[in-house]
Amino acid sequence: MNTTKQLIQYSAVAASFIVAGNVDAQTIYTDIDPDVVIGGEGAEYFVDINEDDIDDFRFWFYTFNTYYFTVNLLNVVALNDNQIVGGTGINYYGYTFKYFRPVDEGEIINADNNFVSGSIYMAYQVKAYENPLFAAGYWLGVTEGIMAFRIITDSDSLYGWMRLSLGDNSSPLTIHDYAYEQSENYIVTDSIITPVASFALNNISLYSFNNYVYISMQTLAYNIKLQIFNLAGNLVKEQNITGINHVVNCADLPEGIYIAKILDGVFSTSDKIYISQ
Repeated sequence: MNTTKQLIQYSAVAASFIVAGNVDAQTIYTDIDPDVVIGGEGAEYFVDINEDDIDDFRFWFYTFNTYYFTVNLLNVVALNDNQIVGGTGINYYGYTFKYFRPVDEGEIINADNNFVSGSIYMAYQVKAYENPLFAAGYWLGVTEGIMAFRIITDSDSLYGWMRLSLGDNSSPLTIHDYAYEQSENYIVTDSIITPVASFALNNISLYSFNNYVYISMQTLAYNIKLQIFNLAGNLVKEQNITGINHVVNCADLPEGIYIAKILDGVFSTSDKIYISQ
């Protein structure tokens, strides 16, 4: 049974982050339980992200054999003018194929991204007598990655991500979960899926008030760093956290929403903060 949760972005998501800002910003998160696993000739699966009874994406496999060749294709169709964060087309014997890339955790997805629409390949493989002849696609060799997308509705654009796993030879494909931002014009790809995977990060709280960011630890931890990014993805401030209670002056930053990321050298967690002047 799928579990859908409405998450208020300014409250705790992973590490007790509090944003003094837009209280209407909400992420709709769906955990697919059990995971959807598809593979094999002709296998397909449709996903309705925002549950409006209109399918948004179609995943499908296409395999065909000739006397010499075996061709395996893993394809995603962005339906109804929807779009996926893409990459460059790949040319093969005069044909240009559209591929999309897995995005990074913590990447900001907004209108500045390069989107592609229509039928888009995840992976394309050709074998001759079972020997690899040609392979293309940004997902080859990626066991788990994030597909970022934009859903076009009658009134708005909804930005979101979907977590996928890919087996050997581009099959099977596993769909784990997905999320989209209901009321903002961007989403951060790891705002939900990145767990607080260390004791140090699990004992840190962070909030912003006016033009200061306040960080407190229940117990002193070392090698903790704060990074602040603007919505264009640029790093605008970075500080090492050296005490149980730490205050960061952000008076030099323009008023607005930022992404705060806490790192301990191995793990990280991030969410939105609001700086006012």
